[in-house]
Parts: sequence; structure tokens; C-alpha cells
Amino acid sequence: MNRFGIVLLFCAPLGFSQQISFQPPIALPTMNGPVAMISADFNGDGTADLAISDAGSHVISISLGNGDGTFQTAATYPVPSGCAAASLAAADFNNDHKLDLLAICQFTPQLLVYLGHGDGTFGTPVSTQLPLAAFAGTLFLEAGSAGVGGTVADFNGDGKLDLVLLLSNDLAAFPASIINIFFVPGNGDGSFGQAVQVQRGIAAVALASGDFNGDGKPDLAYLTLTDSKDSEDDDVISQSLNIDLGNGDGTFRSGPTYPWTGASFALTTVDVNGDGLLDLVSGGTSLSSLNGNAPSSIVTVMLGDGKGNFTQSFKSTDPADDLGLSFCLGNFSGSGHLDLIEIFGEITLHSISVGLGIGTRAGNGDGTFQSIQTFQGPADNFALASVCADLNGDGLTDLAYAGMISEEVVGVLTNSGGFGGLAGGLAELPAGELYLQLNSTPQKLTFSNVNAASFAKGPLATNSIATAFWISPEKPSGIGVNVTDAAGATRPAQIFYVSSKQINYGVPNGTVTGPATITITGTQDTITAQQVIAAVAPGVFNAGGLAVGSTLTVHNGTQTPGNLVEPDASGTLQPVPINVGTGSDQVFLILYGTGIRNHAQPVTATIGATAAPVAFAAAQGTFVDEDQINVLVPQSLRGAVRVNVVLTVDGQTTNPVTILIE
Repeated sequence: MNRFGIVLLFCAPLGFSQQISFQPPIALPTMNGPVAMISADFNGDGTADLAISDAGSHVISISLGNGDGTFQTAATYPVPSGCAAASLAAADFNNDHKLDLLAICQFTPQLLVYLGHGDGTFGTPVSTQLPLAAFAGTLFLEAGSAGVGGTVADFNGDGKLDLVLLLSNDLAAFPASIINIFFVPGNGDGSFGQAVQVQRGIAAVALASGDFNGDGKPDLAYLTLTDSKDSEDDDVISQSLNIDLGNGDGTFRSGPTYPWTGASFALTTVDVNGDGLLDLVSGGTSLSSLNGNAPSSIVTVMLGDGKGNFTQSFKSTDPADDLGLSFCLGNFSGSGHLDLIEIFGEITLHSISVGLGIGTRAGNGDGTFQSIQTFQGPADNFALASVCADLNGDGLTDLAYAGMISEEVVGVLTNSGGFGGLAGGLAELPAGELYLQLNSTPQKLTFSNVNAASFAKGPLATNSIATAFWISPEKPSGIGVNVTDAAGATRPAQIFYVSSKQINYGVPNGTVTGPATITITGTQDTITAQQVIAAVAPGVFNAGGLAVGSTLTVHNGTQTPGNLVEPDASGTLQPVPINVGTGSDQVFLILYGTGIRNHAQPVTATIGATAAPVAFAAAQGTFVDEDQINVLVPQSLRGAVRVNVVLTVDGQTTNPVTILIE
């Protein structure tokens, strides 16, 4: 549940090759102690909404977006006494295809799940007790508002979302305390089972997850911290970046380890260079850089190779006296590359006044960023909660954060008695303001290409279906797409769908592998994007993660087709239970995808953790550039309930799709 922080710009960068600018801020009142905030579409209308944990008022506020950068009056949901909800995440924890809200109680052995109704409202929270206190939420000046704590994924392959959390039994002794990693299995109803320790005897202080080695199973990346003394009794802090590879059953095995001098408490996974492989980005305070004065703040990018290994592509130290509190990646400049914005606490030692500083770095699209541009933010203001999202639907990332007068924040939290009393201090924070600031950067005519089945960025395959996301400068009638390949040949693409925000097209037959240029035609100005063409770039079509397609049951020589999904009474698609049969019965999954047909090696499949034979993987035959994959469901999976299906095509794994086996 890595929560990116963001910043508020009151002036536009100058002398900046990809200039980023924002409209003047709009201030809205918040309740007491707004210490955590996330953005998600809670009511399914395609518009970004906001959830804020007001720890001082013991409520979570839900503000539904109107789609134009404004919000409806917030609805509030009570938080039980004794819980300072300082870390939030949105996901479907009860498998009803509606977003729920997870709240982790800071430095308390409790977490809450507010089950969503799909209309922006939530029910009474489901509580789960943890064996130890959660190391989660804002860590104030020591670490900033990076939202440390844990991560969400289906780690054991049962189709239910699980957690991996950082837990500790002696937070008052930080940084000498041991903070261990625990796997917490989801029950599929908003509650969680018994936590199981993953690593022992370490101090893990930041955590992220993703499929780093391409086997369809979520892995872990985490930062450790070791505190020792030198000959002069000064603190010497060392860190490492560790990769643990998931086994798909909630257990992990050790992967590579790297020396680390970057940010101590902030780590997130994202494809920063657009190659379809997950990378790691970190930004904020580095305790390893302590030298008797204020620590440095460092931005680091580690590029993944898709096999579980990482290589540093970018590292830069922020200006002195700027304590990195949080960062955000988004399309701020309109270039189509991920840009980075940081928020700083501008610290003057021995002063309780903390200013707000801002840094912007335009992305180059290759895992590096341009030089930082820094600006003074609102005077005497401190931001504990922040998000970045497209709040008005124009395709550019906007900013929102909850700010409070810094003297009030510092006064309350410095008197809380360290980490052991920080949760109580959060409950004493005063009211703040929610600042909304829309992006006003002039939009560049560009677009991004993704696999139309998985929506994954990265290479596209010849004879596959691609989706171009763009913001049309004019009416989309008469729009076409040309593909110029690495051999210099230009071919028109077949167009399947066009709107002002999306174009679905086929990568033409004959396009050679290598770098290509995709051009949108029929517009007043030339609009191009660079794209890598590969032999295969597999993706599987799905509906909200559910496998779409059909089943084929063979019983006594009779073939009976069936559906994989069907709508319920409300029109929401639900998985149809699959009966795997007995004896000589055979049940096949008929899946549809794209970017698969050119495979050189046989396609393989796993259902949950079980290998499943692939009987057919080739062109579908009727629909242009669509592929079909027939997978035999092993009878040993009877009773598996919800499981994920993952294909491997010439070493590349597809997006997982979920089926229901009875």
C-alpha cells in the first residue's frame, strides 16, 4: 500500500525544458488531524475521489469527485477509539468487485477494512487484530509522510488479497528495535487470518511488492536499517535493499541484496522507463547520510530486468536543509513520461518552524530525471497527507494535500515522546485545510501505447491489438494510425475503435521487431510516439481482473460450452463456478488475448500454483489480431475456489486473470 506523497506548487518552474505549472490552489476545510489520504474511484463513475483519515476527529472522510476538480461534501465514517488510522489503501478485499478501504492503525496491533458498497459509501469496519504493533503511516520529521507500513497483493494464489506488513514489539526503542516482515492472509471477507513472520532478526523499514521475476507471483522489495556506534559513540546507520522472491503460497525465498544509501523509509514499484518491467523508485530522507547534522534527502531509481535483478539508473541528492517528506510520480509535464515531484520540510535546526519546499524533476522516459527545480511553498505550513491524481479528467496529474500550521504540528508531535507515543500525538493534531491544485501545463500532442488486453506498457507484438491513450485536440473522426518500423517501412494500422481519449488499433502484419514510430494521422498537427516492437508481448483480456471467455466440458464424447462470467442482478459481472468433472471428463478454459501467436516455444500455463496443459495457443481465426488459448483445467484443483491463471509465452508472463473453481 505504498502511498505516494505530493506537493503544492504556487509558481511555475523557470528555465525548465519540460515546464510544469499549476492553477492557484483552492482551499477546503478538513477535520482535525488529516494524516493520511488516498485517491481512488469509490463510486465507479470514472472520476477520482478522495479518502482522508482525520486522526484528530477519529473519522475517515470520503469526498466524491465531480470530474471537474471539485468535490461533493464529505461523508464521514467513525474510526474506533484507540486507532490512529495513519495509512490507507483501496482494494477489493471481499471479492465483490467493489473498492474497499483499508486503514492501518499506527503503532497499534489493529487494522480495519471498510467494505465498499460500490456507490461511494462504506459499511461498518471489519477489524483484525495483529500480533504486534504496525510500523505504518507518517513518521513525521524522522522519516516524512512516506506512508510506510506494508503492501497488498494475492501472495498465496488463492484469489483473495493478502497483506505483507511491518510489525514491531518495541517501537519506543527505534531505531534499535527490530521491525519484522509478516505475511497476513486475507479471508476474502474483509478480515485477515493469522500473521506469519517472513523474516526474522532484521529491521525492515520500507516495503513494496510486485512481480519482479516474471513468474506471475508477487515478490517483495524492502529496505533494512542497522544502527551501531563508532569509536566516538556517534550513530552509524547502514541500509540495504533486499529482494525476496515469492513462491506463490505466501512464503518467500531470498533474492539479490544491494548496498543502499538512498531514502530510508520510502520505496515504491512502478515501470518508470516504459519497458513493461517493474522498477523501484525511492525518495526522501536518508538516515545513512547522517553526519552530525541534518540528513540528506536522496532520489534513487533502480531499473528491473524482469528476472528479479535491479540496476541503479539514477541517483541525486536534494538541496541541503530540505528534508524529503514525500514524493509522487505522474504525468505532470504532459510529455507521456513519468515526472517526479517532491515535497520538503525546510528545516532550520533548533527552530520549531518548518516551511514547505517543492522540487520538480521532469522525466526523460528512460529511468532518469532532469535537474531538480526547487520553489518555496506556503509559508509556515506542513503537509502530513497528500496524493496525486487526475482530478479533472484532462489527462494530466493534479495535486492535493492536507496542510496545517507547522508550529502546531511540530509542537504536538515533538511532545508525543518519540515513536512510542506518536499515535497518540496524531489524535491531538488540529484542523487543517485540503488544498486542490489543478495542472495548467500546456498539453503536448503525445500519447502512450499499451497492450489492449492487459493495458501493460512496454513492447507491442506484430499482429497484436494495441490501445493508444491520447487527448484528442479535435473531433476524432477521420483518425488513423501509421506504424513505421525499424526497417523504415510505414504501414497503416487497422482501426478498431476511436474516441477523444482512446484508439484501438492492430500492429500491422510485416512490422519488423525493434524500435518503431507510431503516428496518429488525420489531425492538424503531427502526433507521434516511440514504441518497441517485439515478437511476443502477451496479454489476456479480462473484466476487472476476471477471466473472460468460455469453458468447454467434454463428457462421454459430448462437448458442452459454458461462460466464465455472467452479470448478477445489478449487472455486475461475476465468475461462473467451474466444475472440473471426474474420471475421463475434460474441462478447457477458452481464453482470449493478444501478442501471443508468434511464440517460438510452447506456451505454458499455471492455475494457482498448479501447472496446466495448454492445448492451443494461436490466432483466434475470426477476429483480427486476437489470439485464443485453450487450457486444460486439472481435476486436482477441485475446491480451489478463486485462483489466478497466468500464461508464460517465450519467458514472458501475462497479466493474471481470475477464475472460480468449485
